[in-house]
Amino acid sequence: MNTRLSLLIGLIITSISVQGQGIVFSGEPSWEQALIKAKTEKKFIFVDCFATWCSPCKQMDKDVFSTKSVGDFFNDHFISIKLQFDTTNHDSQLVRDWYVTAEKFKKDYKIIGYPTYLFFDSSGMIVIKEIGMISANIFLAKAKSALSPKGQYLTMLEEYRLGNNDNNLVIKLMLEACRQQDWKTAYTLHDKFVSSGVDLYQKENLLAMCASISRMKSSGIKVLMQNPDAINTILEDEGRAQAIIKVWARDSIYKTILKDRNGPKKWNLVSKRLENLVPSFAKEVLLELKINDAKVNKRWDEFAKLKMDYYDRYADAFSHNEKWFMNNDLWEIFKVCTNKKTLQRAALWSKKTIYIYNPDEADPEAIDTYANLLYKSGDISEAIYWERKALSIHTARQDQIKIGKYTETIRKMETGIATWSLD
Repeated sequence: MNTRLSLLIGLIITSISVQGQGIVFSGEPSWEQALIKAKTEKKFIFVDCFATWCSPCKQMDKDVFSTKSVGDFFNDHFISIKLQFDTTNHDSQLVRDWYVTAEKFKKDYKIIGYPTYLFFDSSGMIVIKEIGMISANIFLAKAKSALSPKGQYLTMLEEYRLGNNDNNLVIKLMLEACRQQDWKTAYTLHDKFVSSGVDLYQKENLLAMCASISRMKSSGIKVLMQNPDAINTILEDEGRAQAIIKVWARDSIYKTILKDRNGPKKWNLVSKRLENLVPSFAKEVLLELKINDAKVNKRWDEFAKLKMDYYDRYADAFSHNEKWFMNNDLWEIFKVCTNKKTLQRAALWSKKTIYIYNPDEADPEAIDTYANLLYKSGDISEAIYWERKALSIHTARQDQIKIGKYTETIRKMETGIATWSLD
């Protein structure tokens, strides 16, 4: 096919929303061209940072980006860009043209998870950063905030520095400081907020405090440790307080001890430190640290085994947020693990994630992970059966890219070819 014609078709395809009524994502070939278009049309820019394997990203496409209310508002006020952060063999030339920009954005805006949403003014200045799956109403509220100077981070920060200590402003600023990775400001606001005398057992105040706990001396951690179950009840999220405490303890230990020591004595020292710091979670956090150590040092079979040990002991008590990342973990184990018994253990957990995102609808990405784990562990016929199920879902959705990908996976399974990298 003629190269120019191919590019034109690609631009047309990428400019069509999923269901014809949602966000129309632009097919601009570069960030520079997107900026020119934004200035010409006097619009802001919205960038959806996603990965092809990310199930919450696909859920946002399906449940939020495709809705008429979201589409109408974004199409009127934003140049919308879909920016893919992983790479696949099926990527179009248009996606490849944005590879360098994706790498730059990942570094400049500290993209650490998906989906991440970046809102820029027409000059390319970032005004808001948001992470994770959110409802259409909240998503629209974030977009409207991006368009208003009062909702922009730098404006709020200047207002606070001029003496406005209103609780609502402090909460918004504290949360936005975390999203912007402005940790110095976030730390300062967090400690002042916790000690300000506000009722920390009100849901809004509690959410703000929890979101900004991210360092060894965060004063809010004491509040969580005093009564975690009561806090979970207020937040309506079972296990939320415990999850935050564990992440805080893990990061604190890593920064103060783990990164500077090696060998078996390291784990004895870490274990004692954890027993003093978080006695109720010491064993769990210690296992998390060992998992991370194996991963960082690329001891892949050890990493996978420890991860499955962790799931067997603790996954049944995962918070809602922790459950969202299980498929990503299991796909990583599929890619790197060579031990058949560990792969079989991973497959058992993977099957449990098929309905984890939506109890009424199977997730084809989770099914794909399950099928590939079955295949790599040697259960070929069952793997093909499940991969065909995943394919049937994407066929019903008319997702041509996924249809091609899953069809190729089935072909490999049927002919005994590895579906994972052999590098």
